[in-house]
Amino acid sequence: MDLRISHRWLKEYLNTTAAPEEVARLLSLHAHTVDWVEKVEPMWKSVVTAKILEIKKHPNADKLQLVKVMDGKGEMEVVCGAWNIAVGQIVPFARVGSTVRDSKTGKPWVLTAANIRGVASQGMLCAVDELGIGEDHTGIWILPPDTKVGVPLESVYPIKDTVFHIEVTSNRPDCMSVLGLAREAAAVVPKTKLEKIERKPNFKPVEKIPLSVKVAEPKLCPRYEAVVMTRVKVGPSPLWMQQRLIASGQRPINNLVDITNYVRLEYGNPLHVFDYAKLEGQKIIVRKARAGESLLALDGKTYRLAPADLVIADEKKPVAIAGVMGGEGSAAVASTKTIVFEVANFNPVAVRKTSRRLSLLSDSSLLFEKGLPPQATENALLRAIELTEQIAGGKVAGKIIDVKRPLPKPKPIAFGPDLASRTLGTGIKPALSKKILQTLGFTVTGAKTWRVTPPWWRLGDVVESHDVVEEIARVYGYHRLPVALPTGRIPTRLPASHEEISRKLRDVLIGFGFTEIQTYAMVSGKTLEAVGVKPEQCLCVANPLSAEFEYLRPTLTASTLAAIAENIKRFPSLQLFELASVYHPRPKELPMEGRMLSVAVTGEDVFARVKGVLEALLRKTGVAYQISDPHAAGSEFWQAHGDITVAGKSLGQLGVVAPRVLERFGIRQPTAIFGVNVDTLATVAHPVLSYRPIPEFPAIERDLAVVVASNLPWQKLRDVVASASPLIRSVRFLNTFADAKFGAGKKSVACRIEFRADDRTLATPEVDGIMKKLAGKLQQEFQAMVR
Repeated sequence: MDLRISHRWLKEYLNTTAAPEEVARLLSLHAHTVDWVEKVEPMWKSVVTAKILEIKKHPNADKLQLVKVMDGKGEMEVVCGAWNIAVGQIVPFARVGSTVRDSKTGKPWVLTAANIRGVASQGMLCAVDELGIGEDHTGIWILPPDTKVGVPLESVYPIKDTVFHIEVTSNRPDCMSVLGLAREAAAVVPKTKLEKIERKPNFKPVEKIPLSVKVAEPKLCPRYEAVVMTRVKVGPSPLWMQQRLIASGQRPINNLVDITNYVRLEYGNPLHVFDYAKLEGQKIIVRKARAGESLLALDGKTYRLAPADLVIADEKKPVAIAGVMGGEGSAAVASTKTIVFEVANFNPVAVRKTSRRLSLLSDSSLLFEKGLPPQATENALLRAIELTEQIAGGKVAGKIIDVKRPLPKPKPIAFGPDLASRTLGTGIKPALSKKILQTLGFTVTGAKTWRVTPPWWRLGDVVESHDVVEEIARVYGYHRLPVALPTGRIPTRLPASHEEISRKLRDVLIGFGFTEIQTYAMVSGKTLEAVGVKPEQCLCVANPLSAEFEYLRPTLTASTLAAIAENIKRFPSLQLFELASVYHPRPKELPMEGRMLSVAVTGEDVFARVKGVLEALLRKTGVAYQISDPHAAGSEFWQAHGDITVAGKSLGQLGVVAPRVLERFGIRQPTAIFGVNVDTLATVAHPVLSYRPIPEFPAIERDLAVVVASNLPWQKLRDVVASASPLIRSVRFLNTFADAKFGAGKKSVACRIEFRADDRTLATPEVDGIMKKLAGKLQQEFQAMVR
């Protein structure tokens, strides 16, 4: 998670004399990575504040306006196309000759006189991005109404600052705020103290405006605080607040919305503001959505809600998606006089599920997803009340409503005073360990055995003694821990059989020229149906990122074909393989996970190629295998396929994929695939081959060509030839072809036979005799005719 924080803002909570660069360096060294430190300087020159006196239509362009402004020296007319300007507003004004930022290139440029559609423009009203202080270009920057007119912009807008760009780890949502980083900085920056941060109610209600809050789902909303404030005046925020929000990457909108963003950045707990008059029945109900309900959200989109979604509702309808985004219909507007502040705590899993299902991410949802402590709401609400009284004139109109479950209490952790020193292998004294923990907000009691109690903002993060050691280590400094190479013999570990066989399979296939692919373990129901697998028989993911990743795959063939479809247009033919897990559901148990190998080829003569690769692969692993005759019965997926068995165990299948299946993936090339169960293979494989001495006596080779039935598999023929004599050491396939002179349904098969004896040199008559017997055996078995 990334966070941008102004150093000036951070110093409100830190009593330190350290330079910003030193603070950033120590935070990176001991806490969180500061990606870079940005020095913010004004990019503009000669830009002043001006008041809009008059707005007229442009005579030659419907979307442009003629705007008369007074900049303290006189009145000037400029051409402007912004939608958000009105008479009486104070805006940044760049005279001719001023330097501003080009919103397209990001570079400074000097403003010159211009004639726009036949009308001379004597300057320019500026948006935030044209001044180089943000990226917003949705309209002209409207300054607060009490801004002095005719003064340099830098005199009223304190832009000079240092901004930290910080990468906060996802397990530390307590640091996604100014206050959280101030706590960290106070622990790691020398001679630095944390200013008082706890807030107490310091207000008296001016009247009592009724509001009721009901939490119907306390498990999903452990705490909900709300307060009514009245006499509110909606308008621009003061420039000091705008500067901090812009430095943090936020766009100022109005003082009420800005307060919610400001407090979220300052305290790390999201807030929301409702227009009290738009809440039906003056009620807030935290409940699950009802069937058919929808919400027009603040982003202008309407979202259909599901019964599992948690919503904030009034008496009749939802007004916000809990923890994600508020609704347009209850938002505070310029005419709002009475508001309701909401500061709540929501279940992180519920927020994440709703956010992902709706494809709606927000700053609030990203925080709630990480898990926030319910104790954080109180100070955030008090700060919002304080700021509303200060910059919006609001007054509290009733007591603070606080509906909550029992708050989680910190559990003390038993910790030995010397545990950190023993674990880290360094001489950290107990007194130093205790000081570090206390600086981080931990309570340490006891003598021989400490009772270390984490602060409430670390309840979900520090739960065991090793977590405490980690806290001490990072503040002490990992760079200060002793570094020494291990002595003695490096221990070795025998790899598991499946790891060894997987490595062997990869090496062999890559050597054959195959390309390894890696695909997602989750696939769509549509992809499963395309290969003849029923999605309802597969394991469904409870919170899929999208419909494309809804099911855990029970086979690799769907992923393999999808990869072929993606790449087939770029290559004339493909040779791919994947070694990955598949998952089979089991009732009331975790799914059964198994390792599979899927190998695919496309192009010409695919069955012979893939079968040759399979046979070579199994020989390399030392497996005595059997492959059944190809057949098409019993499968929608295969055009023809055979079963692979080893020692009576099923190892997998190979075959040619049916054209109807290929068509579903948009594949127009013949494709053959084989799949092997790697877990089974690992139990029967012998990848480490035994050594055999080089033969002492020479071999004799003879070529044999026979005419046999065209449907006779090569493997059957080879097995008969190889079993004809113990002197036959190998039988290698040479070629096959058909010719009309052989007759219908006939083919010629040629092979090379190697003969060798271990104790003598074979004589030609001895080999001739074996060949004669072999011819007779082939005639008897297959009605074969020797050519």
